[in-house]
Amino acid sequence: MMSRKNTSYGLLIIVGILLQLSLKVDAQNSAKDDLYALFDKVRNHNKEKQDQLFRDVSESTQREEAEFILGILDDLRQVDISELDQSARINFEVFKYEQQNDYDVIKLRMYLIPFNAEGGFYNQLSYSIRDHYSDLDAYKKYNEKVQAYPGFFRQNVELMREGMATGIVAPKITAANYEVLIKPFIEPAIDENIFFKPYKTEPSNLPADSFSLLKEEMKRIIKDSILPLYTNFDKFMKEEYLPICRDKVGISEIPGGKEIYQQRIAYFTSLDMSPEAVFEKGQSEVKRIRGEMEAIIKKVGFEGSYAEFLDFLRSDPQFYAKTPKELLMNASYIAKRIDGLLPQYFNILPSLPYGVQPVPEAIAPNYTGGRYSGGSWESHRSGNYWVNTYKLESRPLYVLPALTLHEAVPGHHLQIALSQELKGLPDFRNHTYISAFGEGWGLYSEY
Repeated sequence: MMSRKNTSYGLLIIVGILLQLSLKVDAQNSAKDDLYALFDKVRNHNKEKQDQLFRDVSESTQREEAEFILGILDDLRQVDISELDQSARINFEVFKYEQQNDYDVIKLRMYLIPFNAEGGFYNQLSYSIRDHYSDLDAYKKYNEKVQAYPGFFRQNVELMREGMATGIVAPKITAANYEVLIKPFIEPAIDENIFFKPYKTEPSNLPADSFSLLKEEMKRIIKDSILPLYTNFDKFMKEEYLPICRDKVGISEIPGGKEIYQQRIAYFTSLDMSPEAVFEKGQSEVKRIRGEMEAIIKKVGFEGSYAEFLDFLRSDPQFYAKTPKELLMNASYIAKRIDGLLPQYFNILPSLPYGVQPVPEAIAPNYTGGRYSGGSWESHRSGNYWVNTYKLESRPLYVLPALTLHEAVPGHHLQIALSQELKGLPDFRNHTYISAFGEGWGLYSEY
């Protein structure tokens, strides 16, 4: 029989253990509460920016944003990550990764080159201009957005001027792409200008007089604001910006370029690698792929050199669609075939559907062969697998299986749409795209 003394000791031990467990739970809850308070702080801060028609990108606002992010990073250092459970720790690391990148982009002044080979501020509205809108309120909001666009546009030009003054300018080959990309926006025939596109077809469900007033308002906006804006930009690019652009494409050619390159490696790979290590990895991959290609040439019995085989692939008519519709039909057929196989490999699939669409005409000339454009139930938009139908002679049919697997399913659409629908995550996790994971998923899908 246990003595009363031993019983007391046993009770004390149990109470002590329970107290320790309670303190540990309290510490975990405290650390998690501190972390999630930071999530809320950033979400509320970003919501204020999202409520604007266009984000303020001025230098002063960039500095204010950097100070805000620096404060968040300081607060993150106060969170005791040892007290976080595995799920919360993943949230911590992803959040820190995002915030650090946002701070680095501003610190390194990457915003002074506000465009890339596919465009930037000067053609970004082409992604949101629709053929038509469903109600008058949507048309009013569209007019308001186009009316406010010149202010945002000029802020970006001012950033470019600051870049010119500090030597942070784009390569000439990249900057020169602007000319073909602004053609739909600088079109002098107002009825053919891309900004007028939503008004070319009058919706039958809208009051004709109200629609007509908004239509005339858009014509005035294009004539008085948009056309002068793009005419001046074209002149600025030809006479001021392009003449001082660098001939070499490497980012190391600009002040702080090596630091930018190192930061981009860390961001896109999530690894601590040197530029030399990245280059060596690239070289080894080229060698490996070349070996696989040589094996395929031998397997198919092609008589000729490696260079001749590439020329055959690039020039033989059998590999190319004759019309944009034919290219899209091939992509659609492949996509539906893959759809039917997905349940064999995945237990959970996203509910959001996706479509197959051509890359918008305004951005197609400098766009990739294909890409995924996300959607959501909240915005009443499906995801879209974009296929570039511009210059059909450069869009071989044999790339479609890999392209479809990568961009549509089980690649980007499946991964991104499913991520948006996951429950029990902080909001930012549903919409975070980590390139190393996302592109890795896409490449893995090709196999």
